[in-house]
Amino acid sequence: MSQLLHLFRGSVVLPSPLLTPVALPERIVCPTNSPERLLLTAIFSPQGTPDPACVITAYVQTQLGEGQFFDIAAFSFAATGETRSFNLSASAPITTATQLLKNALPPGTSVNGVLGRQYSCIVLVTGGYPAGSELEISGQFA
Repeated sequence: MSQLLHLFRGSVVLPSPLLTPVALPERIVCPTNSPERLLLTAIFSPQGTPDPACVITAYVQTQLGEGQFFDIAAFSFAATGETRSFNLSASAPITTATQLLKNALPPGTSVNGVLGRQYSCIVLVTGGYPAGSELEISGQFA
């Protein structure tokens, strides 16, 4: 059985460029000890005409044990509205050493095979977006 999980939704409007990552206050705990899969979906809905140089990068992170959070997916959006998804699996084989990054995973990439129990989201915005612009990231465990 899968469970829909809401990681973040809110305004991404900032009066000036934000060049340091901002941790969103919500942390999500998976209802099972180790999820088999995680479907992540990000929807960016800009309002008005954003600055063409604006970029939003959202890092979905997980934690193994009591260690630090690290990136498992990096969504990136520019000035147009888009929907993007990652379908991550805990059973995907990891055949080479993988560096676990924090706020540094290349945009549009993910780390498959590593799903912890706790999840958070960090958002980095460069540039500014008109009032009413929204970013929504949701996850569904299976």
